[in-house]
Amino acid sequence: MEEESNCENFCWIKRILFNKISKKLGWAFGMLIFIIIILVILNYQINQTIQKDAEEIRNIEAPLELMVERVIGYDAILTGNAHWALLHAIENNTQEVLKHKQIYDDTGIKLDNLLKYEAKELLQNSSRSQAEKEVVYGYLEELDKINLALVDLETRAFEAMFRGDVKTAEAFIIGEQYHEYKNQLAELYAKWASEEKRITEIYRKKVISNALNIRIYNVGLGIIFIIIASIIPILISGAIVKPINSLKQATEGIEKGNFKNRVEIKTGDELEELGNTLNKTLGVLERTDDERKQIDKAKTEFLSITSHELRSPMTPMKAQLQMVLGDYFGKLNKEQRESLNIVLNNTERLDKIIVDFLEISRIEAARLKFNFVRADLAKTVHAVIDELKGFMPEKNIKIETHVEKLPTIEVDPDRVSQVLRNLINNAIKFTPENGRIEVTAKLYSGMILFSVKDNGVGISERDQRKLFEPFYQADNMYQHKSGGTGLGLAISKGIIESQNGKIWLNSVPEKGTIFYFTVPLKPVRDIKAIKILFSEKEKIDELINSLFKEYLGPMGDKEFKNLKETQDITMESIKEYIQFLERKNIIPGEKAEEFKSKASSILKGIKEVKMEKEEVNEKDISKFIKGDEK
Repeated sequence: MEEESNCENFCWIKRILFNKISKKLGWAFGMLIFIIIILVILNYQINQTIQKDAEEIRNIEAPLELMVERVIGYDAILTGNAHWALLHAIENNTQEVLKHKQIYDDTGIKLDNLLKYEAKELLQNSSRSQAEKEVVYGYLEELDKINLALVDLETRAFEAMFRGDVKTAEAFIIGEQYHEYKNQLAELYAKWASEEKRITEIYRKKVISNALNIRIYNVGLGIIFIIIASIIPILISGAIVKPINSLKQATEGIEKGNFKNRVEIKTGDELEELGNTLNKTLGVLERTDDERKQIDKAKTEFLSITSHELRSPMTPMKAQLQMVLGDYFGKLNKEQRESLNIVLNNTERLDKIIVDFLEISRIEAARLKFNFVRADLAKTVHAVIDELKGFMPEKNIKIETHVEKLPTIEVDPDRVSQVLRNLINNAIKFTPENGRIEVTAKLYSGMILFSVKDNGVGISERDQRKLFEPFYQADNMYQHKSGGTGLGLAISKGIIESQNGKIWLNSVPEKGTIFYFTVPLKPVRDIKAIKILFSEKEKIDELINSLFKEYLGPMGDKEFKNLKETQDITMESIKEYIQFLERKNIIPGEKAEEFKSKASSILKGIKEVKMEKEEVNEKDISKFIKGDEK
C-alpha cells in the first residue's frame, strides 16, 4: 500500500512537471543550461582565485622576497661606507670621511624604513597565515636589534674617526663583536629569504594548480554535457518520437483499412491525449467498418439469393415462349410472333443480367470458382479467336494474332477465355466494317501479358476512368444498340484482380483502343474479395459535392452538378474552377487554397486505371507488344 501511495505521489508530481511536451523539452534543455551555468560559475570562481593569487605574488610576496635582497644590499652599503671611511681616516682625509658618513646616514634611514615600516605593511596586507606572519615579524625584530647594535658600533667608530683616534675606530669595526653581529645578520637574512621564497612558491603552485583545475573542470563538465546531450535525444525519442511513430503507423493502418490497431502511449502529455482520441476514433471506425462489412455481406447474399431466385423461373418462361413461337399451341399471326420475339429477347437479356449478377456476387464474396489445371494459354487464345470468327460476320473484321511460345502454367483457361472473349467481343462491336483487331500474348516481367487492339471509335479520357464500373456505358458504346448489360468489363476486372493480375486500357478517340491484362505464372488459390458494384468514385463525388456546399453555400450543389455535366471531376478541373472563383472575388485566396487542399485530399482516393499509375510502364509495354524489345 505504501509503494502504491508513493507511486501515486510520484505519478502526480510527474504529471504536473511533465504533462506538456514543451515542459519536457524545457526540462531537458534546462538541464543543459544548468550545466553550462555551473561551468561558467566554476570558471569564474577559479579565475578569481587565480587572479587574487597572482596579485598577491605581484603586489606582496614578490616585493617581500625582493625586500630581503634590498635589506642585504643596504646592510652591505652601510658596512662598506664604514670601512671606506676608516681607510680615509687612516689617510687623515676628513672630507672623505664626512662624505661616507653622509651616505651611511642616508642608507641607514632607508634600511630602518624598510625593516620597521615597508616590510611590516606588506606583511599586514598579505593573505598568508598569522603564524607565517609571526615568523617574519620575529626575523624583523631580530634584524632590527642586531642592526641597532651594529649601528651603535659604527657610530662610535665614526666619532673616533672625527677625533682622530683611528685605532679606537678600527677596534669598533674590525673587532670580534662586529663580525659576530654580521654573522648573525647573514644567518637571519638567509632564513628570511628562504621563508619568502617558500611562501612565494606556494602561491605560484596554487596558481598553476587552479589553472589545471580549470582544464579538469572544463573537460569533466564538457564530458558530462556531451553525455547528457546524447541522452536527451534518446529520452526525447522515447517520450516524443516513439509515440509519434506509433501514431504514424496507426494512421498508415487506417489508410490501408486496418481499424483494429490501437496505440499505447503513456507519456502523460498531449501525445497521450492524441493517442486516446485516436483509439476512440479507431473504435468508431472499427464498428463502422464491421457494420459496413455486415451490410456488404448482406447485400452480396441478398444479390446471390435474389439472382438464384430470379433465374429459377427464367428457364420455364423461355421454354414456354419458345413452345408458343414453335406453334405448339396453334398458329401465330405476324404481330403476335413479333411481340413474343421481343419478349423472348428481353427474357434472354434478363437471364444474362441475372447470370452476370451471380458472377459479381461471387467475386465480391470471394467465392469465385477457379478450376486450375496445367494449360498452354496460347491454345486458349487461338480457341477463343476460332470461336468468335462467326460473330458479326457481316462486318468482315480481320483478327490477327501475335502469340509467342508460352510456358505451360497452372491456370483456369476458362476464366482467361471469358476475359478474352469479352474484350474481343467488344472490339468487334466497336470496330468499323473491314477493320482489324490484333490479339497479342507474350511473357513480360514474370507474367503473361495479353492485349486486344482495335482501330475502332476509341474512348474519351473521361469515359476511360469509369469504364470498369458496373452498368457504365460511354456515349459511343455499342451496348445501347446491342442490348449489352454493361457488366462484362466489371466482371473481367474482378476475375483478373482476384488472381493478382492487372487490367487497364489505352485509347485515343477515333483511332482505337488497346485493352491489356496480365496473368501471373502462379495461381492464387486464396481468392480475395473484389469490390465491383459500389464505385469509390460515387463516394468521392458525394464528398466533393459536400465540399462545394461548404464553401459556396446553397449554390454549391448546383455549381457541382454544372461542373460534373461539363467535364469530369478531377483535381485539374476543380483547380481551374476554384481559380475562376478566386479571380471573380467570389472566395478569397486563403479560402481558395483551403478548398484546393481539401479537394486534393479527397481525390487521392480515386483509383486510376491508367497504366502510368500501375507498377508496369505503359510505354515499355507498347514497345514490347510491337516487338521493339525482347
